[in-house]
Amino acid sequence: MKIEYRSFFDAIDEQYNLAYFCTRYQCELGRGEQVAIRWIHPDLRLEEITFQDFETRSNQCANLLDHLGVREGDRIFTFVPRSPELYYFFLGILKTKAVAGILFSNFGEEALLDRLGDSQARFLLTTKNFLRKIKSIWGELPALEKVILVDAEEDVSDRILSLPLMMAKASEDFLIPQTEPETPSVIHYTSGSTGKPKGVLHIHQSILSQVDTFRNILSVKDDDIFWCTADPGWVTGVSYGILGPMSQGVTQIQYSGTFKPEVWFDILQDYSVTIWYTAPTALRMLMLEEASLYQGYDLSALKHIFSVGEPLNPAVIQWVRNVLKKEVYDTWFQTETGAIMIANKPGMAVKKLVEQHKKEITRIITIDAALKLEGEDLGRVSEGTGAAIGDIGPEKHAMESAAQEYGLGIEAIVIKENEAAAVGIMDKKILDSIPEVIERIKTALLKRTKPGDSVILAGIGNTIGIGL
Repeated sequence: MKIEYRSFFDAIDEQYNLAYFCTRYQCELGRGEQVAIRWIHPDLRLEEITFQDFETRSNQCANLLDHLGVREGDRIFTFVPRSPELYYFFLGILKTKAVAGILFSNFGEEALLDRLGDSQARFLLTTKNFLRKIKSIWGELPALEKVILVDAEEDVSDRILSLPLMMAKASEDFLIPQTEPETPSVIHYTSGSTGKPKGVLHIHQSILSQVDTFRNILSVKDDDIFWCTADPGWVTGVSYGILGPMSQGVTQIQYSGTFKPEVWFDILQDYSVTIWYTAPTALRMLMLEEASLYQGYDLSALKHIFSVGEPLNPAVIQWVRNVLKKEVYDTWFQTETGAIMIANKPGMAVKKLVEQHKKEITRIITIDAALKLEGEDLGRVSEGTGAAIGDIGPEKHAMESAAQEYGLGIEAIVIKENEAAAVGIMDKKILDSIPEVIERIKTALLKRTKPGDSVILAGIGNTIGIGL
């Protein structure tokens, strides 16, 4: 299905620049004074940065880069810890139509040389502390003309410049050149776990996939408080820590301190985070703490938890359910895709099928395995109305709201399971119940449909699979 700009953006006057959507466009919609990011510094100091702040600061960065002679297509990189200045500079690069790259701040000299050399980076933003690493490899980087220091008050030399000094002289107004959708925008490097890191060049049109998945997979609404814990040195931190929320005018959280379970949960509670996008590694680290650490926290505002990285293992899923009393949803994508490609969101898939075939579909039948009640037999099959799903979350709501909107019948066929079967290998008794499930589906079709009707069969959880 082709995604159109008008699906997520109002009239844009043929301007498709990523940074435009994240800054100027938000101001044009009247969101200039809205907080774009609640930035929590390592000392837990809060800094609230508005969309107008981002517009102004990124304009200054674009102007100083323009003054340095940056041209369309030039590779400009950052190598600094997560900070507001990194975000200003990244957006400023995009406004000039140069190609932006963010390097993970823990990289050593070899990793830096690989990426800066391969990309032919012309300018680099870094810190005084990191300058030593750059100097040690600069002789092998003939394309690297100048280094800009984010924390130097004065220029060090004619090749090592001060960002604050240039910002003080830079205009706060910048006219973004006309940017076509296919214009190169961001270069991401793969981790190098399977060989030499590969550079992946994305285009400004990537915003469509990023926003589509931000809205329809991560389920983010305008009034949500969003927190993506990923570092911007990796693709997730750019796609869903900068571009997704900022281009949609959604207030988000950024924390630039070190990982501490109690700090993370203070943030979730105190800032009323509603959508949390994190990683399996982080969840496993949280699991190492005693469950009692989390019992005093009020996470009632938290609607959804999503994960990206390696697949979630059963222990993590069960821990989230038992300790946090929430569900966690898995997502998958790669550096090469720039946006989520696979997610366990059957409700949204059903909803889209209904919308696409609304004149043909008359019924939705959902099949799932659900926890059995005390006294019930493992593998027992039962039926009911509504969507079969393990909780009352967004997937169930998406299916039932689609059925209600289009006047469709919706029913559930459920196989009863225990907790061990829910998070581990499917029990033989559940497998043995499949023939009965098939017979019940046939009976439902014979009794409640007529020739020519189209029916959606949606399997959820261990029975996953959607068909029409």
